[in-house]
Amino acid sequence: MLARGDSGIAVMGVAAQLPADHSPLQIGTKGEFEGESFTLIGRWRVGYPEGAWTEWCALYLDGHYGWVTETQGFFMAGFETLPPADFPPVRDLKSGKVVWLDQELYRLTDRKDTVCLGVEGEMPFAAPAGREELSLDFTAPAGKFLTVKSSGDQIRLITGRILTFAELKFSNLRAVPGWEDATAETAPAPPAAVDCPYCGTAVSLRAAGLTLSVACPRCGSGFANTDPRRRILWSTPGERRVQPRIPLGARGTLFGVCYEVIGFQRIRVGSEVSWEEYLLFNPWAGFVWLIQSDGHWTFVRRLLAPPEIQKTGLAPWQPRLIFQGESYRFFSTVRAVTDSVLGEFYWQLRPGDVTQVTDYVCPPKILSSEEYPGLGEATWSLGEYVEPKLIRRTFGAGVRLTARTGVYLNQPNQFAVSGWQLAWLVPVLVVLFSLLHFAVAHQAENRKIIEFNGQYQALGTNETRLTDTFTMPGRRAVEVQLRAPVDNHWLEFEVEVVNADTHELAASLTQEVAYYEGYDDGAWSEGRQMVRRLIPALPMGRYYLALAVSADPGISTIPFSVTVIRDVVPRANYIIALLLLLVYPVYVWIRAAFWEQARWRGSGPVPLGMARK
Repeated sequence: MLARGDSGIAVMGVAAQLPADHSPLQIGTKGEFEGESFTLIGRWRVGYPEGAWTEWCALYLDGHYGWVTETQGFFMAGFETLPPADFPPVRDLKSGKVVWLDQELYRLTDRKDTVCLGVEGEMPFAAPAGREELSLDFTAPAGKFLTVKSSGDQIRLITGRILTFAELKFSNLRAVPGWEDATAETAPAPPAAVDCPYCGTAVSLRAAGLTLSVACPRCGSGFANTDPRRRILWSTPGERRVQPRIPLGARGTLFGVCYEVIGFQRIRVGSEVSWEEYLLFNPWAGFVWLIQSDGHWTFVRRLLAPPEIQKTGLAPWQPRLIFQGESYRFFSTVRAVTDSVLGEFYWQLRPGDVTQVTDYVCPPKILSSEEYPGLGEATWSLGEYVEPKLIRRTFGAGVRLTARTGVYLNQPNQFAVSGWQLAWLVPVLVVLFSLLHFAVAHQAENRKIIEFNGQYQALGTNETRLTDTFTMPGRRAVEVQLRAPVDNHWLEFEVEVVNADTHELAASLTQEVAYYEGYDDGAWSEGRQMVRRLIPALPMGRYYLALAVSADPGISTIPFSVTVIRDVVPRANYIIALLLLLVYPVYVWIRAAFWEQARWRGSGPVPLGMARK
C-alpha cells in the first residue's frame, strides 16, 4: 500500500487482498450518473459486526471523483460536499434525527461503527485495514441520501441518490462464474466451498464475497464465511434440520430476472411458526426474498428509501403509508424470532435473532418495516403476492407446496376485482336498461279499449255484469284498473275475461279496493281507491268482462268503474329485471366483504408509539 503526498510516495505497508466475490463490478468498470461518465478506480470493503458493504471510488472525465456504494443489491452514487458551519456534532446524531442540507430535509435511518476490512486500487485518502469510522445514513424523498463519515477529527459528507444497477448504465463488467447475464438460467458452475469449522463438511458458497454468514446444512452450525478463521457464530448439535420447500441452489426466473436460492430461515411469532423466508440472489439484481406462510407466497424487494407516513386512516390514530401514489393501511406489528437458519446471508444471522416487523397492506402489495433492537436501524421492503403455481413453474418439481389456508394479509381479493368493475358497470347497465324500458313504454300504444261504470247496491241482487265486447289485435298485455271512492271501507271485484267467440274463460282475477284513514298520534292512512292489475299477453281475439262485486256491510251504495288498457309495458317486469340484474353484483360485493373481514381478522392494534408519529 502506497500513499502519494507532497513529499512523494511513501510505503504504508502490505494490505490483505480482498477475497473474490460475485459482484460484476471491477476496477475499470464504466458507468454514468447524472449525465456524467465515470470509471471505477478503487474500492474498500467496510465492515461492522453484523455485515459489510463495498464503496467504489469513481473517477469522472473532468478529473473529480465520487463514490458508488454497493450494498445488498442496490447502489448509492454521490459526491462529497463540505459540511456547513452549523452542521450538528456527529456524535449527537441519533436515529430519527433530521438535518437540513442544501434546502433538503434528511432523516437519520442508520448509524454504524465501521472498520476497513481491505482496499484495492486507487483511493483519494489513505485507507489502511483496521481504519475505524462512524457512518451515518440519512434519507430524503425521491431516493436522495446523505452519508456522514467521521474518523477522528475528519468529517466527510456524501450526497447523492439511491439507484439500481440498470440506472447506472454499467459497462466493462467482469464475468461472474456460473452466470451469463441477469436473465439467463445458466447451469451454475460448481460453487466455491469452505469447510464447516464445527463438523468439517464442505459448505457451498453461492454468493461468495457478498454474504457474511453461512449455516452448515449438516450440523446446523453457523459461521462467518468472510473470516479467515471461520469464526463460529452459533452451533446446534443434534438439532433436526428443517428442510426448505425450495431446495438451496435452485434457480428460476421471476419478474424477468433469474435468481438462485441461497438462504432459508424460519420465523416464529410467539410459540407458533409463522412464516418462512427464502433469500434469492442474482449478481446484477442483488438480493430479494420469497416469503411463504400457510401456502401463500410473496415476492419481496428491499426499498431504496422509506415511504411517507400520513395519518389518513379510518380514524385519526390510524396511520397509512403513501408509496408510489398508493395508500397502504396498517395491518400489524409482531415480534419475530428467527427459529431455524440454512444457507448464506448478507448479514450475520443467528437463530434467536429478534426483529420487530410492521406490515402495511394494499393488496396484492405489502410494505414492511423491520427494526432490529440495539442497532438503531430500520429497513423497508415492498412485497407482491404471487400465486403458488408460479413458484412451482419457476423452480420446478422439487418445490414442496402446501394448500393455501385462510386469507393472507396481502392476498388479492378475487371478488373485489370484479366488484370494482361492477361498481361502474352496474350503474351504466341500469341507466341503459332504464332508457330502453322508457323508450319501449313511450312507443307502446297504451290505449283504453273499454271502460265500464257501475253502481253497487247493498239491497240489490248485484248479479254478474257483462261488459261490451272488445278486440285484441294480437298477443298483448292488458292492464285492468279498478276504481271506487271507498273511505274506511272496502269493495271486492271478481273479474273474468271471457272469449266472446268460444265463451271460454281466458283469465281471471280477484282484487279488493280498500282505503282507510284516521288520527292516532298523528294522521295516518292506508290502502288506495284505485288498483291496477296486469293480465299478461292475451291472445288475439274478441273478449268481454264478467264482473261480480261485493262490499263492506257498511256500504249501502257506491259507484265503481273498471277500465281495460291495451298494450301496456308492465312496470313489474322492469323492477324484476332490475332485481335480477343486481343479483350477481350483490353476491360479489357480499363475498368481497366477507373476504376482507377474513383478512383483517388477523390484524392487530396500532402501537401507541406509532399512533403518535
